Amino acid sequence: KTAGHLTFNDNIKAKFGTSGYLEIYNNGNASNIKHTLDGQYLNIWTNDLWIGTGDGQETYILANHDVGVNLYYNNVKKFETTADGCSIGDKLVIGSGANYSGITLYSGTSYDGNIFFADGTSGDAEYRGFIQYQHSTDRMYLGSAGATRLTLDENGLIGMGTTTPSSWNGDANRL
Repeated sequence: KTAGHLTFNDNIKAKFGTSGYLEIYNNGNASNIKHTLDGQYLNIWTNDLWIGTGDGQETYILANHDVGVNLYYNNVKKFETTADGCSIGDKLVIGSGANYSGITLYSGTSYDGNIFFADGTSGDAEYRGFIQYQHSTDRMYLGSAGATRLTLDENGLIGMGTTTPSSWNGDANRL
């Protein structure tokens, strides 16, 4: 103990708990907090958490109380949680090409499943293009320029320029 502090040399572990399951130590290159009990997790209780390089120049994870969690790669934010959901950086890749893969949009029977193509954050700029499945009617819609352009209804009828296809339209053969 020096100047009111406990000082440990490198590789000397401070162990906590009857069996010493929690260890805090520095190995000369990095500081470590380790929970050694199999099947257990290390919990860090804090309002803000930053994980990055030892020199503080690069961020890996930034978690702020009631703000969100951000994940970084090469110091560029790639994933962000918010009160409304989450945001993913420039692209999302599903699968590795080595096996089957897919995406499921799961919404309730009285709600819609949507994929939107936006070029802004308000008005119809939020959904300039879209694919929508309406569970309450079992209809699928394809949209462009902020409006529905093609409808596939529950009977397999396709409507171009209408949201209510009613019968076979011979003119639809002329594409």
